[in-house]
Amino acid sequence: MQVTHEFDMSSRCPANGCLDRYEVSLTTDTFIAVEEILLFAEEFRSVKAFQENITQAFADRFSARVVTYGTHSKVRTKCECSPQ
Repeated sequence: MQVTHEFDMSSRCPANGCLDRYEVSLTTDTFIAVEEILLFAEEFRSVKAFQENITQAFADRFSARVVTYGTHSKVRTKCECSPQ
């Protein structure tokens, strides 16, 4: 089984406090309840965190391959992480 969950989320930029939005793709070979994913994403909503740290946190939490796309100051950034 291979499952890919795609969703949007947001957090605060550590550099300027602005709201950053991300498109997330989380791919796993196990069952993960979408409610669990969304609850974890919600924890970042008001947190100041870099995209790379968020992506790694998702990969580690769900033992999944995670890709995020974010736009920061007109620069679109792609980050890919696997669990450590």
